[in-house]
Amino acid sequence: MKHKPLNKPAAIAATPATEEDTHRLVGQHAHRLGHKEVTLEQISWQDAVKDFLRQSLSTREPKTQTYYRLNLERLARWAEGEGIALADFRVRHLREYIAVRSEQGTGRGSDGRVSDRTLRADAICIRVFFRHCASEKYIPRDPLTDYSVPKAAKAFVKCPSDDEVSKLLKAVPVKWSPAANPVACRMPAKARTFLARRDYAILAGLVETAARIGEMLSLRLEDYDCERMQITFRVTKTDRPRTVPISADWQETVDAYLRARPKCDSPLLFISRTGQPLSVTSYGSQFRHYADFAGVTGWSLHGLRHYALSQIARVDVLAAQQIAGHTSLVVTQGYLHTGADQVRAAHAKAAPLSRLLVNRRLETAARKRLV
Repeated sequence: MKHKPLNKPAAIAATPATEEDTHRLVGQHAHRLGHKEVTLEQISWQDAVKDFLRQSLSTREPKTQTYYRLNLERLARWAEGEGIALADFRVRHLREYIAVRSEQGTGRGSDGRVSDRTLRADAICIRVFFRHCASEKYIPRDPLTDYSVPKAAKAFVKCPSDDEVSKLLKAVPVKWSPAANPVACRMPAKARTFLARRDYAILAGLVETAARIGEMLSLRLEDYDCERMQITFRVTKTDRPRTVPISADWQETVDAYLRARPKCDSPLLFISRTGQPLSVTSYGSQFRHYADFAGVTGWSLHGLRHYALSQIARVDVLAAQQIAGHTSLVVTQGYLHTGADQVRAAHAKAAPLSRLLVNRRLETAARKRLV
């Protein structure tokens, strides 16, 4: 069967009528990937992923870059193992991959499965990747154009109680005290003092400022203004800096930490013993050690943000919104939790049934007096 040659490369974006047309189009048009001249059918999964990551370096945060790389490399290994070429990938393959991914047992849930929110993020990442491949003409068309990413239920974040937060903070100095914890003897006294003061300042700071852990670990020395009693978070989720007031109690905690902080060139406020930055992942692990030591498991570092905002909102919900850095009060309300004692007190104050019965008794007594 003979076909009339195509003169315009743009024709490759059209949907081929048959499988034979697809192979003809793929074989006719060459595109550049890096400095190597290749045809569409020669572009491998790995090459396409590398090109996508290279081009997105300037538009995505390093943490997002790492997530995209791990997710797409995982997808590429699965597709190559299944014998699915990049140009042959379809919606059904994405559904198969997501199903396999959900059963991999690498999630943090109690059943070991990957959460729905992670699967949704994976699907969004893959859809962005194929949109890029289509725009670069690495594939004839985007196979996921009409694919709708399923919604995931909002994750529940447990808000710790006053007692749990208090136990956590008390556990930090105790964990580094040789008298209470013999294992601490293995570390020099100077190192124990530094770690105890640093971690207490960080955890107390999360309670004080309702900050995210990433924001706390990104603080620089100049962001801590002890004279004005405020702290400025410049690296935030929304990329909008915000200044939060601090108390004399936390100021005293930070000053004690700074006296034990190693002298180094790092501009960061909180550092490791060797003067290196602290990562969110490593500190999350450190938090779990403290929580286990204190016997207060079942909630995460992010739970401290929920706790702090809930406490502030009891006094002024708009102040809680500003301290949180939310542009919408609706978002802030999603962080607020009401404890059982607070609910009981509010119910007793409102007294819906008692108020009604009292009114009835008053009305009855009034009628009796008239009779």
